[in-house]
Amino acid sequence: MDIRPALAIIVAIMVLPFTVIATADLYLEVRQVPTVAQFLRSWSNAYPLFAGFLVIFFGAVLGHLFWH
Repeated sequence: MDIRPALAIIVAIMVLPFTVIATADLYLEVRQVPTVAQFLRSWSNAYPLFAGFLVIFFGAVLGHLFWH
Protein backbone atom coordinates (compact mmCIF):
# COMPACT_ATOMS: atom_id res chain seq x y z
CA MET A 1 0.00 0.00 0.00
CA ASP A 2 1.41 3.37 -1.03
CA ILE A 3 1.03 6.05 1.64
CA ARG A 4 2.85 8.83 -0.24
CA PRO A 5 -0.34 10.59 -1.40
CA ALA A 6 -1.64 10.68 2.18
CA LEU A 7 1.69 12.03 3.44
CA ALA A 8 1.66 14.71 0.74
CA ILE A 9 -1.81 15.82 1.86
CA ILE A 10 -0.74 15.89 5.51
CA VAL A 11 2.35 17.95 4.71
CA ALA A 12 0.28 20.36 2.60
CA ILE A 13 -2.18 20.81 5.45
CA MET A 14 0.67 21.48 7.88
CA VAL A 15 2.47 23.98 5.60
CA LEU A 16 -0.61 25.86 4.40
CA PRO A 17 -1.25 27.86 7.63
CA PHE A 18 2.36 29.09 7.69
CA THR A 19 2.10 30.17 4.06
CA VAL A 20 -1.16 32.02 4.69
CA ILE A 21 0.23 33.77 7.78
CA ALA A 22 3.45 34.76 5.97
CA THR A 23 1.45 36.14 3.04
CA ALA A 24 -0.85 38.07 5.38
CA ASP A 25 2.16 39.39 7.28
CA LEU A 26 3.77 40.60 4.07
CA TYR A 27 0.52 42.23 2.91
CA LEU A 28 0.03 44.01 6.24
CA GLU A 29 3.65 45.16 6.27
CA VAL A 30 3.27 46.70 2.80
CA ARG A 31 0.09 48.50 3.92
CA GLN A 32 1.98 49.71 7.03
CA VAL A 33 -0.56 48.41 9.54
CA PRO A 34 0.27 46.21 12.55
CA THR A 35 1.35 42.77 11.35
CA VAL A 36 0.34 39.40 12.78
CA ALA A 37 3.61 39.18 14.71
CA GLN A 38 3.13 42.65 16.20
CA PHE A 39 -0.42 41.75 17.22
CA LEU A 40 0.75 38.52 18.90
CA ARG A 41 3.55 40.34 20.70
CA SER A 42 1.16 42.99 22.09
CA TRP A 43 -1.36 40.31 23.05
CA SER A 44 1.25 38.22 24.87
CA ASN A 45 2.45 41.35 26.71
CA ALA A 46 -1.14 42.03 27.83
CA TYR A 47 -1.76 38.40 28.94
CA PRO A 48 1.60 36.90 29.96
CA LEU A 49 0.25 34.05 32.09
CA PHE A 50 -2.15 32.86 29.43
CA ALA A 51 0.56 33.16 26.75
CA GLY A 52 2.93 31.13 28.94
CA PHE A 53 0.26 28.49 29.48
CA LEU A 54 -0.29 28.21 25.71
CA VAL A 55 3.44 27.83 25.08
CA ILE A 56 3.74 25.09 27.70
CA PHE A 57 0.59 23.35 26.46
CA PHE A 58 1.60 23.31 22.78
CA GLY A 59 5.13 22.29 23.73
CA ALA A 60 3.73 19.35 25.69
CA VAL A 61 1.48 18.36 22.78
CA LEU A 62 4.39 18.47 20.33
CA GLY A 63 6.61 16.57 22.76
CA HIS A 64 3.93 13.93 23.17
CA LEU A 65 3.48 13.56 19.41
CA PHE A 66 7.20 13.21 18.72
CA TRP A 67 7.82 10.98 21.74
CA HIS A 68 5.36 8.33 20.56
